[in-house]
Amino acid sequence: MKKDRFVCRDLIDAITAQKYKLARIMIEGGADLNWNVDGVTPLMEACLLPRNSEQKYQLILMLLTYGSDLGLRDNLGLTALHYAYMGGCQKIIKLLQERRRRKAL
Repeated sequence: MKKDRFVCRDLIDAITAQKYKLARIMIEGGADLNWNVDGVTPLMEACLLPRNSEQKYQLILMLLTYGSDLGLRDNLGLTALHYAYMGGCQKIIKLLQERRRRKAL
């Protein structure tokens, strides 16, 4: 599957609409996880989802597993970890912190 901006926009739309199965298919199909739309990556968008559900956690875990870059910043200089704090889910904050620590080693 060719990675392109339309696929990334569609992935962000699927994440925003909480269409987890569609998002999973797009991620597994090779959507560019680090391309941003208006400065926001799919990982950042997922961190802002309103419900702190197991599906949200699994989506974020999948994004990380398939190569989402934790170090990318939006137009304001914020990272996915900042977005996780704004989303308020401690489980996701801990996941991102642990991934960042592992990457630093």
